[in-house]
Amino acid sequence: MKPSDFIHPEDAAALRQMEGIPSFAALVKKILAIGIEDLQYGVNMVSTIRLSERQLSKIYRHLLSQALISSAPTAAPRPMAPPSSARSAGRS
Repeated sequence: MKPSDFIHPEDAAALRQMEGIPSFAALVKKILAIGIEDLQYGVNMVSTIRLSERQLSKIYRHLLSQALISSAPTAAPRPMAPPSSARSAGRS
């Protein structure tokens, strides 16, 4: 099976149109080079950290005691964003 087997025909058509724009690929690579992909990677990594009794328990106990003292509600876990890949970010 080829990777192109997973691309929707309308997505493939849109990609061909964008690739037909002069200097489009170079522009996308420059934008990614300034750190947008690194920023997204950092956000994805940070969103995977969970404080619980089993993960980072020392910090969890400290924050839990502070939350109880201040009566602050504890935050519900956020869903994890899908990881960014080099292919989806324009690098092949």
